[in-house]
Amino acid sequence: MIARQKRLAIVQHVRTCKGTPFQHQGRLPGVGLDCIGLAIEAAKAAGEFTPALAASIPPYGPVPHSRKFLTWLQTNLVEIKRENVLIGDLAMIRIANRPMHIAVVADRDHKGTLTGPFTYVHSDARQAKVDEKDMDSLLRVYAFFRLPNLAKEEAA
Repeated sequence: MIARQKRLAIVQHVRTCKGTPFQHQGRLPGVGLDCIGLAIEAAKAAGEFTPALAASIPPYGPVPHSRKFLTWLQTNLVEIKRENVLIGDLAMIRIANRPMHIAVVADRDHKGTLTGPFTYVHSDARQAKVDEKDMDSLLRVYAFFRLPNLAKEEAA
């Protein structure tokens, strides 16, 4: 699958998860997902999910430890600059000014536009479900990440 197809598959798949109830440490679309569960679904859609990736996820409570998640993302994904963000990438979002939430970048126009304007799909505890919101401001975004094989394919 070429990079563009992977990106479209990621966005299409996470959008099918919309409406799934929020569930702390949930890993089943349609039953319950948290933000890490949705990120796992993105990796699955791109063919990049492995048992090793699942095993590397740090343990976390209802209020995630931001440093653990940031380290996990930096270890397992490729950090990218804001100006290089495309649909299918992951965004680490600040909550209460701490980076502690992960979302999948999507296209606002639903036409597969790779470069924006963007929305993000996330599992929101406050909304109690997987939802999609406009990414009007990047102020809450702490960092962006790309799945490693996708980054390699695009660099080649």
